[in-house]
Amino acid sequence: MRFRQLLLVPLALALVPLLGAAEGDDPVSAAAEAFRRDPVFVDPAAERALTEIEADSLRDEIRSSGTPLFVAVLPGSAGDAGDVVRRLLQQTGLSGTYAAIVGDGFRATSTELAAADELATAAFQAASPAGPAAVLLRFVDEVATAPAGPSLPPGAGEGGTGQDDDGGGGGDVPSLVPIGLLAAGGVGLFAWSRRRRRRAAAELRAKLAADAELIRAELAVLADDVLRLEPEVVLHPEARDDYEAAVERHRVASAALDYADEPIDIVRVERVVAEARYAMARSKALVAGREPPPPQDLRRQGRHDEPPVALDDRGAPIYAGGQPFYGGGWFGAGSGLFGGLLLGSMLGGWGWGGPIVIDHGDGGDAGFDSGGDMGSGMGGGDWGGDIGGGDW
Repeated sequence: MRFRQLLLVPLALALVPLLGAAEGDDPVSAAAEAFRRDPVFVDPAAERALTEIEADSLRDEIRSSGTPLFVAVLPGSAGDAGDVVRRLLQQTGLSGTYAAIVGDGFRATSTELAAADELATAAFQAASPAGPAAVLLRFVDEVATAPAGPSLPPGAGEGGTGQDDDGGGGGDVPSLVPIGLLAAGGVGLFAWSRRRRRRAAAELRAKLAADAELIRAELAVLADDVLRLEPEVVLHPEARDDYEAAVERHRVASAALDYADEPIDIVRVERVVAEARYAMARSKALVAGREPPPPQDLRRQGRHDEPPVALDDRGAPIYAGGQPFYGGGWFGAGSGLFGGLLLGSMLGGWGWGGPIVIDHGDGGDAGFDSGGDMGSGMGGGDWGGDIGGGDW
């Protein structure tokens, strides 16, 4: 008997690391365990893993959102994305909203929000061409501003009230009162903070919309000038360069305005419109046989480092530093700042990283490099599932 036990001991010791390795190979369990310390878990083997900078930015966004949120980025070997988020919720046992990118799929579920699936789908549809980090940041923003649903947290209703029914707990009541007041104060502060964020976001959207309408009005006036001056430019070729510069900037500003959703975008569109007005004023002067006006306000550097405009020896406009005003522009094939920020996929992929190709045909491609399938079916298709999201 003792000899048999001596044989079993080394065998058991040999099996322990194997069992540990099998458990450790489960990325879902690893993510659920990590969620107790960190709201973001990125498996290095994930096909669409985030960079450290992207993960840190996502953590900051989650912590400032004021709502419990857990995000995992796992390899496709972890299983079906919908099953993964359910397992994360069950294994973690914490109330909140769970989102997971598993391979090429993105899904979400929640104990706090009744519409987590809709928010996940909306975030994926809006931001998937920009990459996984953009989708997750958009989802966090959607969750932070969404109204809470009637869902119950895990474990709710499984026990009593937590009070001892011994008939004599009166001595503990005074200590519970300040705790209750503190809890109520914390809930009130959270609600106030959330309302303030929503109000600030709504005010920003309203201001951006108002500024955009003013720019559209300017563009409409500019378009009328372009149409009226076109026959004159045919008879005065010396005005052609300025006329075409105005037309090009009108086109760029009109396209960019539809995608401007940040204050810096509006500022830069305004700058392009100002350049278009100046080019049109020069063209009108040359058609009328007058000396073209100086750049005036464009002589100064823009609020976001847009280069000032000067005149060369022949009196033609040029950007400070020698970059051409005609046939280019700081927003175009030069530094690409404007194009990279606003027009990456719309106007030929100027600037940073080149264009993001989006084919909107049947079963078209979209994605980070060469794309991925984005179908239209629910359930068995590429989009949807019963908990929202989408597949690259």
